[in-house]
Amino acid sequence: NGSAFYNNPNNTKDMCGLPVVASSISSGTFYKTEVVINLGGFREDYFIDFVDHEFHLKLLTKGWFMLWEQKANIEHNLGLQQHNAVDNWIEHSPYRYYYIARNMANGLYCYGGFKGLYTFLKSIPGHLLKVFRYSDIPWSITGNIIRGLLDAGFGKMGKK
Repeated sequence: NGSAFYNNPNNTKDMCGLPVVASSISSGTFYKTEVVINLGGFREDYFIDFVDHEFHLKLLTKGWFMLWEQKANIEHNLGLQQHNAVDNWIEHSPYRYYYIARNMANGLYCYGGFKGLYTFLKSIPGHLLKVFRYSDIPWSITGNIIRGLLDAGFGKMGKK
């Protein structure tokens, strides 16, 4: 994806013929340097996973938005173990689930309060059903998700 952030005072749905999107994977995003500096950069204590999305939430709360250039084609290797496009399943390494769960719970609570946290938490059972359907290591993934959620609750951030 090819995305860039711009100030959006009128909350438009598109600009210059490009759709406005809420978030993107950072490896495919172009940022204005002054915006990144002005907002204090990315959260280093997230270490990995949700770093880009948390920054995009920060940008959105300050009135900025992202444009999506649909013609851009950037390959992003997630280190897949398994992939099932029909059921929208992408499996990460087990340790990544810790960071995904911890950082998403923390970030969505910070920006959306209990409603944001609840929205994330209610998606976990459906994801776990896919874990047990497609993964060869469902208990390792489940344990990492639980540990991540607990550490988010206790405010334990940074690299583990």
